[in-house]
Amino acid sequence: MGTSTTALEVADYLIWLARKESEEEPGYLTPLQLQKLLYFVQGWTLAEWGAPMFRDEIEAWKNGPVVPGVWKLMSGKSPITAEIDPPPPLTDADKSMVHSVWNAYKKYSPFALRDLTHSEEAPYLEAYVPDKEGRCTRTISRERMKDWFVERARLVLDQAALKRDRAAAFARWNLAQINARKAV
Repeated sequence: MGTSTTALEVADYLIWLARKESEEEPGYLTPLQLQKLLYFVQGWTLAEWGAPMFRDEIEAWKNGPVVPGVWKLMSGKSPITAEIDPPPPLTDADKSMVHSVWNAYKKYSPFALRDLTHSEEAPYLEAYVPDKEGRCTRTISRERMKDWFVERARLVLDQAALKRDRAAAFARWNLAQINARKAV
């Protein structure tokens, strides 16, 4: 865990996960999906660990967050079909975090992932200030990413607590109804 990991190592692990999804029909990532997944890995890692997963900067490009070095290597490959075996040498903690993000976001199309990065008040939107041609290469602040993802985590936890409280209230009501029928 820590910033000795590169975005390319994380990208390779995501590609490996996609390929291993189903041995009979391996999944593939597009460069757009890969870039957005890197953003989510970095954001959730910042929120969870208080430190970045990888040392590479993420820039605010027209179609969302991009790690330029990974983009340069993967942009012409759609879908990305690289054979990566064995998986990249990440720590167990890094693999676990990347795998969690993969499981949460793998169901989304490239454009749905792009739209998620453009959601209201997202750090990407704050960093994206295009020039006349619509280009931007401003770095997305890690501190802002951390704050935004911590807030997202709080919202998820609050929603889970609300569901738990509703379930407990329903269980108490249900038990009261059962006890009332027994008393009759």
